[in-house]
Amino acid sequence: MKSNWESKRARQVRRNIEEWMDEYVPQGKLADWMMYSRTSVQSWEKGRARPEPGVRFMHHMLLKDPGFILEIKEWSDNERASQQQTSEDEKRA
Repeated sequence: MKSNWESKRARQVRRNIEEWMDEYVPQGKLADWMMYSRTSVQSWEKGRARPEPGVRFMHHMLLKDPGFILEIKEWSDNERASQQQTSEDEKRA
């Protein structure tokens, strides 16, 4: 696995996901699935920022298997539901 970050890797990941899903995936949608901002994804794709190691690992996995996005989406949906439940519990307390 390459340790250096290349912006073309981020762009290729999104293209691979689009091809796998057979639909256009805007930066904002990918960012939402990864629980990051659209600006972050845009910065990674333009080479203005280097993502943290966990995100670089996600990109590595997505380059090998674009279908891995389903795992990421499931995780982010569960994470959001958990955060929402915690917030509701705190309001009741």
